[in-house]
Amino acid sequence: MMSRLFSLVILSTVVFWLLFSSIFLVDQRQYAVLLTFGEIKNIIKRPGLHLKLPFPIQSTTFLDNRILNADSINLDHFITLENKDILVNVSVKWQINDPNLYLVRSSGNKEITQNKILELAKASLRREISNRTVKEIVSGKRGVISDLVIVRLKEKLKNIGINIVDLHLSQVNYVEQEANSSFYECIKSDRSNITNELRAVGHKDLERIRANADKKCVLILAEAHRDAKKIRGEGDAAASEVYAKTFRHNLEFYKFYRSMEVYRATFKNHRDLIIIDPNSDFFKYSGSLKSR
Repeated sequence: MMSRLFSLVILSTVVFWLLFSSIFLVDQRQYAVLLTFGEIKNIIKRPGLHLKLPFPIQSTTFLDNRILNADSINLDHFITLENKDILVNVSVKWQINDPNLYLVRSSGNKEITQNKILELAKASLRREISNRTVKEIVSGKRGVISDLVIVRLKEKLKNIGINIVDLHLSQVNYVEQEANSSFYECIKSDRSNITNELRAVGHKDLERIRANADKKCVLILAEAHRDAKKIRGEGDAAASEVYAKTFRHNLEFYKFYRSMEVYRATFKNHRDLIIIDPNSDFFKYSGSLKSR
């Protein structure tokens, strides 16, 4: 009796789990992406209850279908046509219009998407502001700038499944010259510090690399001198052995060879002068060669 009751409980639990994992609710503010073994099977846009195969065969991922805001946290610096600084706060409204493409290209990460949108928007806005004066930017032409930036953003972001709805320059402030100079001095000081740090690291690496190179150079030269002395010694030994064998067979040739060596060393420079008796043993072989 107890075993039947236990089996019934287990069966009821399994049935309930299968039923629960096969039903999912789609909110009217969301898209539901149905995945089969991790691959996109279907995009469900109609709100309400829907059925799917139990997990892990099929699973669901939800994406927001509302118009979302990508806002700059801080004011950004832009330079106008007159080389004047202005502070602008950028706000972009965007919406997912192709859930399949959006999930494939951006993995459904909303934060990464918004950062990319703001980055592209600021780049396009910087290009437009650099071609206009402060008066044009703060006047009614601000809407023209926004429209041009929106067109560029739509073109660049259509390949990730999103649409740019609107772009708004929520705050435009003119930077006074004194504050501007202070700002640049701050940036200059900061970059100078970074440069000095990088230079110090570079010098440290340079000294380390140079020390290693000098050490390797000393080792290579020492090994080269050692090998050279060894080879020279082996060559001298071989030469001495050849000379010894030759001189043992002909003692007169040995005397002649030694005399030639002495002549070569004595008259190495053509301007050398030596005063000696012509009949001395020094010219013994020289005279014999001449008589021959």
